[in-house]
Amino acid sequence: MTSSKIFYVQTTPAHQSTTSQTWADMQGLALTLPAANADHDRALIFLNVPNPYATGNNHPAAWFGLKINGSPPVPTTMPIACFSYSTQILGNDAGRVPTTLVAEVKLGRSPIAVQAVWQSIRNSTVIVDTPCSLSAVLGN
Repeated sequence: MTSSKIFYVQTTPAHQSTTSQTWADMQGLALTLPAANADHDRALIFLNVPNPYATGNNHPAAWFGLKINGSPPVPTTMPIACFSYSTQILGNDAGRVPTTLVAEVKLGRSPIAVQAVWQSIRNSTVIVDTPCSLSAVLGN
């Protein structure tokens, strides 16, 4: 019989922003997944950022990813998500760009630390001001 297990964390509505040009942790969005066992040998992970936006003067944009056991995402081996505005300079009315990332991670002999990360593209300021979530469903 196959069973599943769900892990979930959600940020508070507190404002977060980043201007980092390298991967930075999203506060409050971290999980520790258990080691593999007979019922669970992989995890399907969901990062949901429902209302992000970015400001800047060169097509504001952002990347979102998952840091696994402290290793930043590598786009050729781990899915990442991104949004970018088609307008170079937005003024004061930056629209919201819902962004969701889904990735599969194989569980190993030890627990796995999963941390949501983000980074600015083209010197943008990336902002979230509503709850975001990180969840995982274990299965095989």
